[in-house]
Amino acid sequence: MWDSADLYALNIAKAARLKRKADRLKRIQSSRSYILTRLDAEIRLSQGKSLESTPKIYQARFVVSDIDTKDIHLFTEEPLVEGKEVKFTLEFPLRFYGTGIVKKSKIYNLNSKILNSQGTGFNYRTHIRFVPETESEKTAINQFVEKLKTHLMLRKRHEPHLFPVHK
Repeated sequence: MWDSADLYALNIAKAARLKRKADRLKRIQSSRSYILTRLDAEIRLSQGKSLESTPKIYQARFVVSDIDTKDIHLFTEEPLVEGKEVKFTLEFPLRFYGTGIVKKSKIYNLNSKILNSQGTGFNYRTHIRFVPETESEKTAINQFVEKLKTHLMLRKRHEPHLFPVHK
């Protein structure tokens, strides 16, 4: 059986392995950052399967951390009607078209210049739930989110953007 010296040595080795793993993770996190990157989007109101003859286009911005495979939170200049189906275009890293339902749109004044260099505009926080109609649309959403987070959120601080972003 195991004697106490062997158990002690195993515990020391395990603790050393865990410390190395924690140190490696800390080094990776210090050399990489989750960057607050704002990106542009356009939103159009839908009328069933087709767009209005002259649809109103809403300009929007979003932060990379505000998108996942199920929904997106955007900052818009005007409130959108809750429950309304919308079509939207995200321009980065590749052009992406999607369909969704407005879940919530409320005033959200940041009093900062993060989303707009003048500090005005984009005062509404809008939550849109993706509504993929086919399996290929669902796959496209997953690929877009993965590419976006891979290229922006995990890049090193001193590396340039691979794609142009809003300034």
